[in-house]
Amino acid sequence: MSLGDGVPDTRSTPCAQHVDLLLQRERLFELGGELGETFLEGLDRYCKPCVAAADADTLRTANELVAVLLTHESSHLLRDAKSLELLARMLTASRSPVSIRLTPAQRERVSHARDLLLADLANPPTVAQLARASGLNTFKLKQGFRSLYGHSIHAVYQYERMQKAWQLIESGHMDVSAAGHHVGYSNLSHFSDAFRRHFGLRPGELKRCVSRTC
Repeated sequence: MSLGDGVPDTRSTPCAQHVDLLLQRERLFELGGELGETFLEGLDRYCKPCVAAADADTLRTANELVAVLLTHESSHLLRDAKSLELLARMLTASRSPVSIRLTPAQRERVSHARDLLLADLANPPTVAQLARASGLNTFKLKQGFRSLYGHSIHAVYQYERMQKAWQLIESGHMDVSAAGHHVGYSNLSHFSDAFRRHFGLRPGELKRCVSRTC
């Protein structure tokens, strides 16, 4: 993709037409959210590319992207749009329901990991650190979060940090910049974008609304 990661590419072999989307892991999660997290978990678990049959809509989108790439007059905007559509269809197709059962001891360990994750929103532990502290391997911990809380580890953390930021701004205890730093954002623009995606308005808008009601 050309959205900061590299231009999509197409190539042919005697048996197939290939189209490649190149994204950094962080960019994939930023664009795909929980679906991106699930997709990466699958890659991490199997440590190799996965081959699966695509549905008709995914194949159609891939063929349309190939056509755009082979047409030199096509705009970058159309290329990006088709790349994003293909990514969305791939991530949706990779989604699979959680079907694991946790023992009482495992539930307690996952709950302990959640407490550690949210203890300091500005400096959360890594998944590997959480796994070591809870006595679970990383895959079991990730699946445990999905089974117990219905979301990925990152999604649970993101939800709680956004709720905390809202509380701090709405209460008047902190301004927007301080609230962002308190929940782990060193870049105010990134904080504002994440807040808007979560609540539908920017933190500055919330601050103005609160100020008008005072």
